[in-house]
Amino acid sequence: MGNITYEGRLDFNNLRYVQLPANEFQKLKLERGDIIFNRTNSTELVGKTAYWTADFDAVIASYLVKLKLFPEYEPAWFSALLNTHYFKKLFAQRCKKAVNQSNISPTLLKEFPMYQPPTIEQQKFSGLVEKIESLRGKQSDSEKELDNLFNSLMQRAFKGELVS
Repeated sequence: MGNITYEGRLDFNNLRYVQLPANEFQKLKLERGDIIFNRTNSTELVGKTAYWTADFDAVIASYLVKLKLFPEYEPAWFSALLNTHYFKKLFAQRCKKAVNQSNISPTLLKEFPMYQPPTIEQQKFSGLVEKIESLRGKQSDSEKELDNLFNSLMQRAFKGELVS
């Protein structure tokens, strides 16, 4: 649940690992474009959605649902749709509530209305998402490099290596 951000991105900082038989792993393995839907969480977080783009093998936990889209749906667009305020509000209203946990079953999920703009519009949207994610990655790399340079400069300053 914690690996999907509220905004719909995947966070790989805290992964869990499991050993599975090869045949079971093949059935559960995520493939590029799969939608990952958080079906169990607190009411305000149930329905967090992301799509799989990573280049490593993974499966999802049982409190998540893996959705395979029809070819006429773009994963980036579909994920963004489910992460809109409108859908988050629908999920919060229609989920089954229990103590500290709410749930949307795959059966209930199928009952939600889905919108399908023309494929070309979905593709344009997906192209923009790809550009933004690329820029976000470059910005993150730059921030790490700046932190490393700053730490190096601080070490040199404390060692007295920055005298003129």
